[in-house]
Amino acid sequence: MSDYLFMRYPIRNKYEYWLPKILLLNSNHIGGMNLKDIHIYTEPDLISDGHSEDHRFNTFHCNNIENDESAWMVGLELTSLLRGLITIFTGEEYQQMINLERMRKDGDPSVVYPNYKLGNDVQLPSDIYQMLGSNLFENLTFKEREEYRKNAKTNVFNSSLYLAQDNIGLYLILKYFSEPLTWGSLYKIMETFETLEKYHDKGWKKTYNNQDKSKFTNPANNFGVIGIDSRHGFKSDSLKPNKGPKMELSEAKKMFINCAVSYLEFKLAELRNTP
Repeated sequence: MSDYLFMRYPIRNKYEYWLPKILLLNSNHIGGMNLKDIHIYTEPDLISDGHSEDHRFNTFHCNNIENDESAWMVGLELTSLLRGLITIFTGEEYQQMINLERMRKDGDPSVVYPNYKLGNDVQLPSDIYQMLGSNLFENLTFKEREEYRKNAKTNVFNSSLYLAQDNIGLYLILKYFSEPLTWGSLYKIMETFETLEKYHDKGWKKTYNNQDKSKFTNPANNFGVIGIDSRHGFKSDSLKPNKGPKMELSEAKKMFINCAVSYLEFKLAELRNTP
């Protein structure tokens, strides 16, 4: 067995989460990446020779959670981060497919989420994932924490989920890419990249230049160019002809996705170079 695998996944809680029935989550795709924060598995279908699209996950992050509502919010947060990663590395077409469908608690059939009290649209605490990171000492043994860190170095999905617990910039990138990619959300992504390059990761350079930036910000800021989706409202200068450079939204999405890939791979390489 690889040094990077838990001898046994350290699940010490009764919560089980359901993901969509899509091929992307099969064991030969995302489901086979040996993710530790989100332990994805597929329940076999005995009627069809074991083939199944019944994708579920559990997580050690719930090992010391006893409140069902808190467990549901943990599942929502993990699914959101997974959706961000999938958007970055497989494309926007899968983004709206990656949702948490339900949660059950083994041995307690009365626990069913979502329900009329708490659904998928609940407002999550802004520091929920950082709190999960600070709880590792409670949820994993010393040996399990060592294995968890080693496994984080195996691929960019594992490293990103691991590092996002302490790296607010990386965390925000995953969260922004988990939402629809609009002019406004892409602008937030751009500002995050520029802050990371200037203040946090000086060994990394964003993959677009100032000319590309101008082609993006000109339409993104101008009501007269893209209308109601612009960052600004109906200002007087929006009545004037805009002769500046213009980028299509599809171009902007591609540009920032490429930049996200570059940054996440940079952080993986950086992690691999640490003891």
